[in-house]
Amino acid sequence: YNTALLIMFGLSFPYLLITSFFSLIAICQLYSKEYNKIQYIYVAIVDVTFILFIGFRGYVMHDWYSYRPFFDSAPTLLQLPLVNVEMTSEEHFEPLYILYNCLIKTFTSEYETFILINTVIDLALLHFAFRRFLQKESWALFLVTYLAFNGFTGEMDLLRNTKSTLLFLISIKYIEERRILPFILLNLLALGFHWSALVYFP
Repeated sequence: YNTALLIMFGLSFPYLLITSFFSLIAICQLYSKEYNKIQYIYVAIVDVTFILFIGFRGYVMHDWYSYRPFFDSAPTLLQLPLVNVEMTSEEHFEPLYILYNCLIKTFTSEYETFILINTVIDLALLHFAFRRFLQKESWALFLVTYLAFNGFTGEMDLLRNTKSTLLFLISIKYIEERRILPFILLNLLALGFHWSALVYFP
């Protein structure tokens, strides 16, 4: 029983460490919110830490069992017209996710680099989705909350669904502005990453 607890703590420790670090940065941000320049430094520290932790996670969680073989078998963009991508894998992914793999495969054949690029893109989408709601001094606190409420799972397991959801969140402002075309285009992109985005359409 004690051994099991030690193993569980050992597995949890990196996640406790990064959430504690982000919480510390969040406190520093809130107590120095009148200093605008230092807020940019805090945001950069948090973003770089997020990319290093999530982007270099290796083979954590479960979905890499599907994503790794698919990426390895995906053609480059130059090979795409000559290859039936669906025949290269047992997985049947959405068309934009297939193209996304082929685009990255054009520049690198390393799955680890694919994950790193994927993490940078997710972080950029998070910034786009929430920047209108958050001030700079709230960024670390937001990331702590995001990671605590299944953000780790979203980043490490749900590669397609996370992008689909974030694209929908970005599109919400166009509903408020009554601009239907950008709303539909963004959710078509979301649909290209995950079929569940069908529920986002009115």
